[in-house]
Amino acid sequence: MRCPVCGYENREGVVFCERCLASMDIFSQELPSFEEGVFCPFGHWNPPGAKFCSICGAPLEETIEQIPSKYKLFHKGSNKTIPLPDKEEDILRFVIGRKSANSNPDIDLTDFPNSHTVSRLHAALVINKITGEITLEDLESTNGTYVNGERLQPHKPKALKNGDKVSFSRKLEFIFLIEDHGENS
Repeated sequence: MRCPVCGYENREGVVFCERCLASMDIFSQELPSFEEGVFCPFGHWNPPGAKFCSICGAPLEETIEQIPSKYKLFHKGSNKTIPLPDKEEDILRFVIGRKSANSNPDIDLTDFPNSHTVSRLHAALVINKITGEITLEDLESTNGTYVNGERLQPHKPKALKNGDKVSFSRKLEFIFLIEDHGENS
C-alpha cells in the first residue's frame, strides 16, 4: 500500500505510513508510480508537478525533462550520461563535485567510480547561451581538473567544445557532449 505523501510502499492494511506517519486514507485516488515523482533536496518523494515538498515545504526545482538538455557529460566507464539542466537563463553555471554535509554541488559525482579523488567543490562549468561560449574552471581542487589531458590553472576558465575529454582528477573522466535538438546553429 503506497503512501500518498512520501510514496513509501507500506505493508497492506496499515493506517499510518511506516516512513512518514501520514494517514494512509487522505487520498482515495490511485497514485502515480513512485518513479514518476520528484524528490525534494531533503529526499522526500512528491507527486509530479508539485512546486513545493508536501512534507518539508522545500521548493522543488524544475525537472530536467521540462526543457530538453543539449549539454551532457558522458562517463564511458559506467556508460552513464549526466544531462546539464537547461533553464531559461542566458548564463548557466554548474558547480561540479561531491556532495557532503557542507557542500551541495549542482552536479554530484559521488556515485561514480574513483569519486573519492574529486573535491567537494571541484570545478565550475559555465554555458553562455548568448555568446555560445562554454568554459570549465578549476575551483582550487586538490587533484586538478583536466581538459584533453591539460591541467587547468585554478580560476582560469578554459573553453570547451563538443567531444572534449574532461577529467575531475586524473581518475574520473567524462566526454563533454553538445547534442543538436533539431535547432539551427
